[in-house]
Order: sequence, then structure tokens, then C-alpha cells
Amino acid sequence: MQSVVITGGNGGIGSAVVNYFLQNGYRVFCLDITQNCEKQENLISIACDITSEQSVKNAFEIVAKDTSEISAVINLAGVYRMDSLIEIDFERLKNTYDINLFGACLVNKIFFPLYKDKGRVIIVTSELAPQKIMPFNGLYMLTKSALDKYAQGLRAELSLLGIKVITVRPGAINTGMIDKSNQEMYALCERSKLYSANTKKFFKIMNSISSKNIPPEKLAKLLYKAVNAKKPKMVYKINQGFLLKIFSSLPEGFRNFLLKNILK
Repeated sequence: MQSVVITGGNGGIGSAVVNYFLQNGYRVFCLDITQNCEKQENLISIACDITSEQSVKNAFEIVAKDTSEISAVINLAGVYRMDSLIEIDFERLKNTYDINLFGACLVNKIFFPLYKDKGRVIIVTSELAPQKIMPFNGLYMLTKSALDKYAQGLRAELSLLGIKVITVRPGAINTGMIDKSNQEMYALCERSKLYSANTKKFFKIMNSISSKNIPPEKLAKLLYKAVNAKKPKMVYKINQGFLLKIFSSLPEGFRNFLLKNILK
């Protein structure tokens, strides 16, 4: 039986991914800071804080006692946060990087001894990762862009060892993340002293975009394909926002001119 490690496995997307791999005959090690998943055959749930090196090492020891080889590590764990880059609390900024970027670095480094031949590392970033930074979404986009670049670097290095690193860039997924984004935007509207009016207008734009979402099972199916394809792509995309791509392609000066007029 093949085994996979999935971080953030108790989240809205994570639960769908965990269940999909279980249904297709995998043994799944679910790493998450919360322990609220239902007990299922071939599911090993492990409490793990990916921002703590010791916590990730403890999780590795549990997995290594159970199996000597894993087919893939699927890096799903992440947090969505919105903020003003000039007003943000510095600890909040650092913590977001710890979760969205450094956590994946820790997991992939520590679990490396179990990859073996033809092992795969799946890194889930965002459709926003390669796009130009948007106001108030800058913190999230910065961390996902850095994660995307990390995946490129890791792919170049691990390809020398026969290990494939695959980037997945999903658009809006119908999970609790959308509710979280709304909560984040509401909080920012209340918190910001510099941009209270601008953030409210940006909130309306965000809602119109995030409403065009897909069920998490579609992403789960794509991740399963990435793990099992004989010749996987380096980058998979799903539910990409057409308007976001067009807007991001505009010259920066013109883009900022439009934003200033839309959000003022």
C-alpha cells in the first residue's frame, strides 16, 4: 500500500484531499495543528505545528515507525490573511510567513529521508502567486509568491535526485477559506485607520471574484493525478480567474491608476 503525507489535512480542502486518497487505496498521514478528523481505516492523524521544527520532527518519527517510504508529501497547510502592509503588526507578518512558507520548507526538509526513488513533493500555492501584488491582499500574495519560487528552486535541485516537485496553483475553492477571507476583510475594514473607505470597496470586488469557486473534490482529484501521473506537469492550474490574469498583465502605472479610481 502506498503512503502519502498531507499537511493541513483537517481543513476544508485538506479533508477532501485526505478522503480522496483514502478512497483510492492510499495510507494517509494527516498532519494538522488541530485534531478533529473522523477515525478511518488507513488514516493516521498526527498533531503537528509546521512552524515548530521539533513538532515536525516528532511527526516524522511517528511516520517513520510506520513506513520506510512515502509516495508523496502534499503541502496544503496555509493561512489566509489580509492586511495593510504599512499598518500590519510585525508578529502577524512573520507568523504568516512561518505558516505559508517556512512550514513547507521544514516539512519537505525533515521528511526527505522517506521520499526514496520517484518520490514526489506537491506544493500548493495559489493562482495569485505569479500575479502582480494587489492592495490589502499583499501579505497573502507575498507568501504564496515566495512559496511558488521555493517550489521552483526545490524542483531544480531534487530533479537531480530523481524526485519530482510539482506546483499546483488553484483559484477560488468552495471551503471555509472563503468565509475566512470575508472575516479577514471585515476585520481589516474595522482595523485600518488609513484605508477604511478603500478596503470596503475592495471587499465588494473580492466577493464578486470569490463567488466563482469550485468544490474541493475537484482539487483533490487534480492532486491525485499529480501524484500518480507517469509524466506529471511541473505546474498544474485549476479555476484560474480570467479577469485577475488580465488585470495583472496591465502595466503597473496604469494598473495603479485604475485601482486609485476604483477604490477611492
